[in-house]
Amino acid sequence: MKKFLPFLCIFCISCLCFPSTFNISSADALQTPWPTLEWQISTPEEQGMRSRELEKMDNYINSKNWQYYVDSLLIVRNGYIVYERYRSELQRTTPHHIYSCTKVITSTLIGICVDKGNISSIHNTVLDYFPDYSFGNLNSWKESITIQHLLSMTSGLDWYDNVDYYSMMSSSNPVEYVLNQTMVSPP
Repeated sequence: MKKFLPFLCIFCISCLCFPSTFNISSADALQTPWPTLEWQISTPEEQGMRSRELEKMDNYINSKNWQYYVDSLLIVRNGYIVYERYRSELQRTTPHHIYSCTKVITSTLIGICVDKGNISSIHNTVLDYFPDYSFGNLNSWKESITIQHLLSMTSGLDWYDNVDYYSMMSSSNPVEYVLNQTMVSPP
């Protein structure tokens, strides 16, 4: 929760600070310069935002000593980078783990798959997608894990981020590593 607080505050501040002109017409969307090899850069004012409010947000982050939680700040509006700041020795080209941001991307992709009919429901059980695997410690709890459980981090699998993440990444089969974890609660 402590790590989440700065992000919640930034979100709330940004919702209060910026004009409520976030609707982009379909004609504007066709003109949006989404990146190819590079993002386009613009001033906040050119994209309907206020630079002063972005600076106030950045100063607020600095005043709260959140530099250990907020490594960088990047705001894109209408396909343009309008604000970009990096903390400590980080730069635009510094590789960085994005951890939980991946959940948003994964959830979005699952939503697209459901919308296109590639996945019939987020209530499908996960093990059905891996028929060729034989998992250890299989039980009714594990057999009932659904896509929704994984997306909402309510699978019931025993997991310690600081240990299991790195073990999973160094394993020869990350799927097998995850699904071979013991269950500590029902999903």
